[in-house]
Amino acid sequence: MSFLSKVKSQILIVARPLVRWLRPAPLNQLRPMSRRWGHERGTSIGRWYIDRFMERNRNDITGVVLEIKNRRYCDSMGHDVTVADVLDVDRNNTNANIFTDLAQADCVPSEKYDCFILTETLQFVFDLNSAIQHAWRILKPDGVLLVSVPAISPQDKELAEVDCWRFTPRGCKLLFGNVFGQENTHVEPYGNFASSVAGLSGIVVEDIPIEELQTYDSMFTHGVLVRAVKR
Repeated sequence: MSFLSKVKSQILIVARPLVRWLRPAPLNQLRPMSRRWGHERGTSIGRWYIDRFMERNRNDITGVVLEIKNRRYCDSMGHDVTVADVLDVDRNNTNANIFTDLAQADCVPSEKYDCFILTETLQFVFDLNSAIQHAWRILKPDGVLLVSVPAISPQDKELAEVDCWRFTPRGCKLLFGNVFGQENTHVEPYGNFASSVAGLSGIVVEDIPIEELQTYDSMFTHGVLVRAVKR
């Protein structure tokens, strides 16, 4: 390396931090459009996929149904529902009538439910195996568990102390398959680079062309959907 090349290299090493200080990254690269998954702006990316999964499996939402946190899907997609219970660990939730940690849900009777809708919850449950065992236990024979979990997601600031997990398709197949049986467990990953970046940025479905959400790229799984049947 010539003397001039060495000098140029040293100048670049010294100048690079100064350039970054004079030209900081734009705010939109440091802060998302929303820190609440875009809920205050429109339909969040993850919710768009979950809604369509529930629509495809709406025939399962019937009879005696248990749902987490509220009756969102029981009311909007259920049919011939005779009982609609809501489970939450938060006793301040006026929508719920069963209060327990799913990993310690001994108070819930065995073989009671035809369908259990378990959306966006398991990332907050440390003892996953126990939670899934309870989900299996409280279902009737041929009962169906409908699950959604995140693969790429911002951390929930309000629940940071209990936010434990993110999931892969293979992990879900093992977790649920070990309890329900591999042959009774259908895993459906979703998302791609565009949806994952949009979800992290707080961009909502109304902001982007729907066709950009319809292709799956396994390198950028946004979330995982599971349908498991108790046999």
